[in-house]
Amino acid sequence: MGSNINEINLNDLVFFFKLEMDDTSNTKIIGSTTDYCLGTECVLPNFRIIGNPGNYKLIIKLVTYGAYSSFDNSEIEIDIIISECNTTKYKYQEIEHKNLKSCYEAVCDPMCINGECVNNNVCDCKETHFKGKLCDEHYALERIKTIDYLIFIISIILILLSVILIIGIVIYRNNTTIKA
Repeated sequence: MGSNINEINLNDLVFFFKLEMDDTSNTKIIGSTTDYCLGTECVLPNFRIIGNPGNYKLIIKLVTYGAYSSFDNSEIEIDIIISECNTTKYKYQEIEHKNLKSCYEAVCDPMCINGECVNNNVCDCKETHFKGKLCDEHYALERIKTIDYLIFIISIILILLSVILIIGIVIYRNNTTIKA
């Protein structure tokens, strides 16, 4: 490379790298796995590693070398430990990849109003007097039909008695016992 800025080729300064895992059947990288270095600065992309509990290696491997020839030791390994999931605090289910469980904290958006967030966007309303997706709907009280029938029969009897009494008063209105 020369010292003249017009003679510098961008490809001379750019190095591409990729991220890999040493055990692809038990781990998976979620997110971007390739990126570049510009000049002397490299920035790792946003990524997450999911997998079964165990010890693994994250491999950062140069893919292109810019204006330079390829060389040995063009990769580094970083030890990764995936611990067992604390299932009392977190959920341990397949959500991001089939056959690989993720350990995550359940998030409900929008939040559960009266219940408990038990999984992503799933509210548990069991210990409340509410129902619905957000545990914000009141239960409709169910009527007891036998009590409804009993009240209906008593009401009919009282109406009939009232009508009979009114008719009796109208018929016997001139009776001295009623007027007294």
